[in-house]
Amino acid sequence: FFIGESAVDNSNPKLGTWTTSHQFFSDSLEKEVRVTDMAILEQYWISLYWSVTTMTTVGFGDITPQTTPEVFFCILIIIEGGAALGYVIGSLADMVSRLNKRRREYRDKMEYWDDVFFRGRFPQSLRAKIRRYHEWMFLNNISKLPGFAEQQLSKTLLRNVVSHIYRDHLRAVPFFRDFTDDALTHLALALEHVQVPPGEIIYKEGDVGSSMLFLQRGDVQFSVLLMPKPRKELLGHSLVQSTISSFAQHVRPFGLHHRELPNGEQAAFFCWHMNDRSCCVFGESVLFSADTRRLSTASSARGCIVLRLTAAALKHLSAKVPEMEAVVKKME
Repeated sequence: FFIGESAVDNSNPKLGTWTTSHQFFSDSLEKEVRVTDMAILEQYWISLYWSVTTMTTVGFGDITPQTTPEVFFCILIIIEGGAALGYVIGSLADMVSRLNKRRREYRDKMEYWDDVFFRGRFPQSLRAKIRRYHEWMFLNNISKLPGFAEQQLSKTLLRNVVSHIYRDHLRAVPFFRDFTDDALTHLALALEHVQVPPGEIIYKEGDVGSSMLFLQRGDVQFSVLLMPKPRKELLGHSLVQSTISSFAQHVRPFGLHHRELPNGEQAAFFCWHMNDRSCCVFGESVLFSADTRRLSTASSARGCIVLRLTAAALKHLSAKVPEMEAVVKKME
């Protein structure tokens, strides 16, 4: 606007600028007048209108340069507007791609699986199971402490973070109840996060175990086959294990249940549940007793996230944490 006004020569009407050659309706004067004759506020809105249409590359063409300085100025504005608009669009695209990164990775993974399904001629039932598994893993993402947190956070801040996330889980174990905050911090950093979709078996009765688990979120179902050990040995390991697996894969209510074996014999199971609102520690018996075999079968009732602490991790921590030495000795 100022470039156009600076070139106005009222003594020479033929020397026009865009402010004198374009007319718009003026609300204050109630008629069509030149831009140069408008009120200051109306001149401002007309100038802003030209700037927006030019910098957004809309360019209606109703306001055009009339002099060489105006042409030169328009060239600069068009170049600047195109660059600014490109930068804004690029930034928005980058922001959207970051927000949807996990979803994009999930879609790419499922496209790969669709190709595997087609080439391998998978049955529809198996395809549905695999899709449900990946969908659950995507929707129930693990929120865990990153591995580099120990290097990037101060000791005080790290203790505060660990205390907020893991203290209740670790304090639930009698052996860890009297640990200092530093000891709990080292212990928490050794935890392994595990996602367990619905119906998946965490461990089976009779398996040799080497870890204890903390339920962080979800519901875990436990079941015990009520059968004397000699009878289990007579039926055979394979039959017993397949019976335990098939029973544990379905959600059962609390109490006693009966199931018919392939040989026609009736087997009794006792079932109970644990959720994240009650006791949250299970499987610790294999670490603190002479018998390392699992006493029950644990399965994910409706999907859960557990924290796994292995015997190897505890022994490794005994060199760093004095309190851990007593725990390791009890394990041995």
